[in-house]
Amino acid sequence: MSTTITKPATILKERDREVLSSLFAIDTRALTAIRIGLASIILFHSFTTPLPSDSGSGFDVGVNYAMVVIVPFAIMLLVGYRTRYATIVCWILYSIPLRAGYLGGGDLPLQSYMVALFLFWGAFLPFGAHLSLDSRRGALAARPGRILSVASAGFLLQMFIIYFSAGATKYWVEWISEASALQTILESDRFASELGTAMLAFPAVLAVGSVLTVALETLGSLLLFVPGKTLQVRRVLIAFSFIAFHVGLAVFMTLERFPYVMIVLWLVFLPTSFWDRVTGRPMKAQQYPDTSRARNLTAALALFYIVVSCAFTWLYYPAKDGFPGAWQLFGKYLLIYQQWAMFSVPSSI
Repeated sequence: MSTTITKPATILKERDREVLSSLFAIDTRALTAIRIGLASIILFHSFTTPLPSDSGSGFDVGVNYAMVVIVPFAIMLLVGYRTRYATIVCWILYSIPLRAGYLGGGDLPLQSYMVALFLFWGAFLPFGAHLSLDSRRGALAARPGRILSVASAGFLLQMFIIYFSAGATKYWVEWISEASALQTILESDRFASELGTAMLAFPAVLAVGSVLTVALETLGSLLLFVPGKTLQVRRVLIAFSFIAFHVGLAVFMTLERFPYVMIVLWLVFLPTSFWDRVTGRPMKAQQYPDTSRARNLTAALALFYIVVSCAFTWLYYPAKDGFPGAWQLFGKYLLIYQQWAMFSVPSSI
């Protein structure tokens, strides 16, 4: 008597696998572009950070040694030599002055925090898969074009958390009903560039911009994770919408390196079809999972900490306490304790 093999369970598993892949796999060429972008930003920061000067002696004092020592490791990251090691060391060194200020009760420079945060996630990912000395050594030359792991999901979800939180916590009256938020922001010398100040002559445009900002941050970030046949097209359109948004921030506001950091990071959502067209070399190799239990477990714990911290601090917003001190201290040491609420309440504007 022959046995009949049933296939529905297998088909379901395959379908689930395809959905997870479409939502959380990252093209390694996108990671390469991000690696080069972050390394370039670190080097730019290293060579342009002004040093305090002792006017009496004429010598520079208070040198930020972390930014001096980081240079060779940032170059290693740029060229992709021992990339994972270089990423970890860059994260450690770049975090030193940030951590010191944060634990001392000061504010975190947002642009520097973003670099440190995504260097943390990059340490779990194959940053050196392409255009790197590591790939020329042969160890990475045959690696597939997409990575699916807890860290790839963490990287993408971290971007979602940042933008959805910032949009969902915005004060409804100023951003939607009155739509006066952008005008209020650009009236401040702290934020407005010369072009931004000139935009005050167009209040109707600023009102539309206020509403569109909230819509992009909330609906746009949600649509990045709605599966379906149009997901790749949606991600390209949304990613370039956010890139255009940050170009606007760079032009009309004085936010230092922040818009440029985020433009680099938004490349992570561009799908394989986009990179195939850009490079003119379709990726033949298939997707692969990260089989390292240590990396997956560590990334999972970090993602759990971030999600719980963000959800819990929402309940206490805009207060900065709520969790036990030990929980906060742990996250502050790793620079993963978060509360995203940019320009979200009247007092923050």
